[in-house]
Amino acid sequence: MKYLLKFLPFLVIGLMSRVYGQYEDMSKYHIFFKGQPININQIDSLKKLYPKVSFRTDKTKTPPELFIDPYTESDSVKLMERLDSSSKYWTGKPSPLFDVTDVDGRHFSAANLKGNVVVMNFYFTHCSPCLQEIPSLNGIVKDEGHKGVVFLAIALDKKSDLMPFLKSHPFNYNQVADGQHVTDLFGINTWPTNIVVDKNGMIRYFKQGMSEKSIGDIKETIRQLMN
Repeated sequence: MKYLLKFLPFLVIGLMSRVYGQYEDMSKYHIFFKGQPININQIDSLKKLYPKVSFRTDKTKTPPELFIDPYTESDSVKLMERLDSSSKYWTGKPSPLFDVTDVDGRHFSAANLKGNVVVMNFYFTHCSPCLQEIPSLNGIVKDEGHKGVVFLAIALDKKSDLMPFLKSHPFNYNQVADGQHVTDLFGINTWPTNIVVDKNGMIRYFKQGMSEKSIGDIKETIRQLMN
């Protein structure tokens, strides 16, 4: 936990980017700030007044609701508790039954990936900590990308936005665009998130947020599962 505390400012900025950076998603929501309804045209003013925010969504409502609140220092403890709880909840459980096609037309599903170790990264292109860890994730592919290990990057962005990004930010995972449905299956609301699934489809590593330990932990998990 002490390692993640060091990166909390980056984590919060990632959450901020998710709110402020993707207006096409926000347009689908009924938006609240500090419990009061606002419209999307007020977001630019909020960005100047509150550069750091936290948010949560309620997708059981129609339209879904997005709640934005100023970030406070006390939020760090709550955030750490939530991240730790999600890791404990998912580790050791079966992977949700996802089914995706990457930007090059390759099909991947939880079913057809059985027998492989699957390494997953969840990100979006406006997420600063997500971008920071891409070179290290490419290093994992270089070191551990042997037969029997499949790397999937699940991006929230549309393909038309993702492809230009990948030209300037090489990312050597198989890239899946429009990945919100997969993100929802795993209950992810913090970016980046890294997951490792074993050959039997069981989650063996689940970590939300950026941590200096994550890269080493992912490598070690892959090596253990390939032995």
